[in-house]
Amino acid sequence: MSTKTPTKPSAKKAPAKKAAAKEKTEAKARPKPKGSLNYVEIGKRSLHPVQEQILTLMLSEDISPVQANNALGNNGGSLSKISYHFKALADPERWRGEALIKLVGTRPRRGATEHIYGLTATAKGK
Repeated sequence: MSTKTPTKPSAKKAPAKKAAAKEKTEAKARPKPKGSLNYVEIGKRSLHPVQEQILTLMLSEDISPVQANNALGNNGGSLSKISYHFKALADPERWRGEALIKLVGTRPRRGATEHIYGLTATAKGK
């Protein structure tokens, strides 16, 4: 009858077990992709709802923030919020170098200047 002395786990095996456990945990946290991404839908979701409404209004004609505010009513908020969204849509830095709307004209209106905006080729889908 031979007697074996219990052995201590080697220090080399412990890091390997920890690494394997860590890989299993990371694999559970990252689900495997199922299909491909719809970049058009992702782009829509990055727009504020008021911005989507403004772009929809612009499909039929070029408009100013005042005209958009009148068309949207209470859904768009105040004129200052509508104007903010117009400026955001016209800012090329927000849209990877290409703005979604551009200034196409101005007209005097009650001692102020009304700015008229239109869709760019990027927003129309070329």
